[in-house]
Amino acid sequence: MLDLNGPNANSLRRPVQKTSCPCTRCIHDTRGSLRSGNTVEQVETRAMSFGRRHFLQSSLAALFAGRQTMSAASAAPRTLASLIIIHGLDPRTPVSALMAFLSPLINWGHPVAMTIDPQLWLETPQTERAALLFTIEALIRQYPNHAGLFPYVEALNDLPGYSQERAAYEARRAMASLFDTSDPGDQLHRQLTTIVSGASVTERIPEGLTAAGFRNLLVLPAKTSDLRFETYENGTLRIFGGIRHDIGAPIADLGQNIDRQLERDPVLCLYIDASRLLHMGDISADQGGLEILEKLSGFADDERIAPTRIAPLHAASRVAFERSVLVLADVRETSPAHRKQLIGRFEAAGVPLALVLPPGTDSSEATGCNLVAASEEEPAGDETETGRAMAASTRDCEDLILDSVSGAASGTGLLPAYLADSNFTLAGLDGSARLRLGPVLHLRDRADLHALRHRLGAYRDVVVVIGPEVVDDPEFLDKLVNLLSEMHEANATAYADLPSWISRAIPSDEAFAKFRRHRRMAAETAPSNAPLDEAEQLHLLTDAAVAWRYFEVHAHEQSGLVPATVGRVNTRVTNTYETLTMWDIGSYLLALEAVRALDMIDQPAFLSRAAKVITALPETRIDGLRLPCSMISSKTGEPESKQFNRCDFGRLLAALSRLGKHPELSAQVTAKVAAWDIAAALAEGPLKPFSPEALTFEDPSHCSHYLARALGRFGFETTSPYRRAYTGAHLADRRMSLLYEAGRIGSLGAEPLLLEIIELGASPESEWLAEVLFNEQYSAHKADGGLYCVSEVPINEAPWFLYLGLDMNSETRKWVLETTMSDRTYNASSLRERYGLILSTKSAFLWNAVHPHAYSSTLVRHMRRHARIPDMGYASGAFFKSDAITENYSDVNTNAIILQAIAHRMVGAR
Repeated sequence: MLDLNGPNANSLRRPVQKTSCPCTRCIHDTRGSLRSGNTVEQVETRAMSFGRRHFLQSSLAALFAGRQTMSAASAAPRTLASLIIIHGLDPRTPVSALMAFLSPLINWGHPVAMTIDPQLWLETPQTERAALLFTIEALIRQYPNHAGLFPYVEALNDLPGYSQERAAYEARRAMASLFDTSDPGDQLHRQLTTIVSGASVTERIPEGLTAAGFRNLLVLPAKTSDLRFETYENGTLRIFGGIRHDIGAPIADLGQNIDRQLERDPVLCLYIDASRLLHMGDISADQGGLEILEKLSGFADDERIAPTRIAPLHAASRVAFERSVLVLADVRETSPAHRKQLIGRFEAAGVPLALVLPPGTDSSEATGCNLVAASEEEPAGDETETGRAMAASTRDCEDLILDSVSGAASGTGLLPAYLADSNFTLAGLDGSARLRLGPVLHLRDRADLHALRHRLGAYRDVVVVIGPEVVDDPEFLDKLVNLLSEMHEANATAYADLPSWISRAIPSDEAFAKFRRHRRMAAETAPSNAPLDEAEQLHLLTDAAVAWRYFEVHAHEQSGLVPATVGRVNTRVTNTYETLTMWDIGSYLLALEAVRALDMIDQPAFLSRAAKVITALPETRIDGLRLPCSMISSKTGEPESKQFNRCDFGRLLAALSRLGKHPELSAQVTAKVAAWDIAAALAEGPLKPFSPEALTFEDPSHCSHYLARALGRFGFETTSPYRRAYTGAHLADRRMSLLYEAGRIGSLGAEPLLLEIIELGASPESEWLAEVLFNEQYSAHKADGGLYCVSEVPINEAPWFLYLGLDMNSETRKWVLETTMSDRTYNASSLRERYGLILSTKSAFLWNAVHPHAYSSTLVRHMRRHARIPDMGYASGAFFKSDAITENYSDVNTNAIILQAIAHRMVGAR
């Protein structure tokens, strides 16, 4: 068996320089870091913009041996550190086949790591996985330096920060469940510092791994490819690329791939696909292992490869690496004198200390951020809302802890059980989207000091909980403080206070920032249940009368319809746009229903006007299918287009679904919808938003969910991006997934989000997104005093429509201003410079209806003061910078939606 501490292992530390350039940011070898179409300059910019990322194409050369380029005459053998990873191991693989394959490699002495998908293994019946699981555990315990185990998560490298950290947490949790151990000092957990991702499509910064105890991320290549190494300031080493080889594949191919990698890369990273072992006999498996051994040993005999494990590679890549330790002292039962002595001893050693103080403690008794145990116990709950609680000694500290720490709740309960009870390995974001502090090591006697130094390994962050046994024993306390000082002086350990520990472990994820802000402000932004007072009812009825004037003044006698927009100069109506979309028609029908609910017209007038429009709805044919055409003339009701618009169709269906509830209109609505070939159009999937000549399929939009729900009212079941995203065992995961999907689709405004809630009732998806959007608008208002109310706003000049919304993927420029026109004159920066932010009038009334709140009332009052236009209804918007409105310019949607919102607020949803 090879000695892993012998001469070959020393080759890892031979100094090598791939280039003489001293610039650490310079990228000399771009083979692994360039994608198709990228330039070196683009890669450099991207690397620097990440801030915490360092490409190691040149710097890693200094970490590994034998990589200087030499002429053939002077060339000496070059030694690569070699890693072998067995991946694709099925839980039902026969033990005999696995052992037949592994035995040659392990007996030779080359470390071998196996990857398993822990979730897949947990889903496999225990009787089918038990034998192989027992064998793997026995291998790791018997040969800890030669056999390792890495969890595998299929798309880990593609996940954004929150999802990445949750996946890492759940992977470690699944591993603990599989092997039935939660002791952080157990050998199985000590060596769980590496996690493997499937082939990457979208590379994300690996910021969510260290909190769960992982330091290394291997990205399994889809096929053999060059290696690329990256390190990050959080201590993560990420490795892309390597050699792919299937058991039983031609061994000559493996030899050629190793030769090529020897010429290019500082490490030999070999991934062996073990999926064939499931159906392979022992003799074939043994032969496969022997063939690989023979090929590798030939390179080893020539001193061209040196067996290694992932830990030395990490150590080489992070010369100044330090693990982080949080020291937490439980002083609830400690005398004030001993407490003071403890604080002084740690201050003198320069080691931050957080305290768990008894109930009622004055925060001035201890500096820094400390935990104050509460006086009552809250009933225990499940992990999603952990039922143990703690408060904090200062308000800022309390806010941080309550928002971030799993098990924290204000005013009731005790220290979280996972901190108070016993050693525990799990750490990271749990199912409540809060941080589980850990792994936890309790110091109760002097034997635990050995565990702190040795049992946890050199790469694990750890929360050390000091019990009263230590605090009340001066000699024990001295030994502990001396040990902590020695660990720091050895350049292996850094100590963190509680706020910095929490902040470092929370991913810098823009969508998650919005999630956490919503959680912090939930009580402050909750909708009011207070009934409308008489004065406000009168105000709203006046608002409705103002909006209804648009329909009374501008109705065309022949069709009964109104123009899409109306402009006026002095007293003369100009700039009238007479073409109505199906969205506009839906708005008109819903306006009729609203004024009927408010008793502004009688029942016969409502029914005759609605029936006339429904009867006249024209059709078009696309791919031979009958569908409502996208545009008609407001004067005649005749079609002006042979096109179809999916988003507008959704609003029309929503309106028809509501009107169909009126018995006098039910049959007419049913017949009209039945005449359209909706089922055939949906047979192959959701439709694109806009189909000029042929039915094509969807690009996700925020209309998709609105359309899906409207279709559902008529018995057409279809999915939506929101529904597909809103999945997961935990509420927090479902909500975060939906925020990511909303961000992927584009900026989010009030429409059709709030329209869905008013017209079709709230769905879990629309309700959550509405809460987040309201919260972001309100928090921005609190921050700068401005008013924020974003949606689509028609304006009385080109580009005619502005779209304002919330960007889920940005915190610095979260408010997006866009237009659909492709003219470069209307790019985002020029639009923002010209218009600033515009307040949507109709959205102000929607918020007042859907989310009654002091801020919603402020928005409506602002629009009452600034946006009313005599005999024209309400202006579409008000400019943020000046309070000026879209002067003498109004539209059917603004006034119709205001009427809807008022009816919803005063009469309620039917």
